[in-house]
Amino acid sequence: MRKNEEWVVLSGALSKWGGKFQIDMAVEEMAELIKALMKYMRKINGSSRYDVVEEIVDVEIMIDQLKLIFVDNGVGHEHYSNVRDRKMERLKEMVGNHIFKVQQMENKNEAK
Repeated sequence: MRKNEEWVVLSGALSKWGGKFQIDMAVEEMAELIKALMKYMRKINGSSRYDVVEEIVDVEIMIDQLKLIFVDNGVGHEHYSNVRDRKMERLKEMVGNHIFKVQQMENKNEAK
């Protein structure tokens, strides 16, 4: 599905069920991801990476709807981008020299 079509579907969901309901659904989907991750880590009921991926996708879809609610119709993309950049820079500082190690590994893989 193309991005434009996804946007139409996500907007349709918000129009049909409303922002408040979709926020509740986002919380529910996040809880299901937490549960799937815990089952995976504890190796309960044969939980697999596939189960986790299913929940990740559900959460990503809900996050896209949350962005429509809070970014597109709220604080705006500039604020969102500024916050994301700031948080990525902080993560980059925390990761430190491990970035160099990852780049070295990528270079070795490309040379093969």
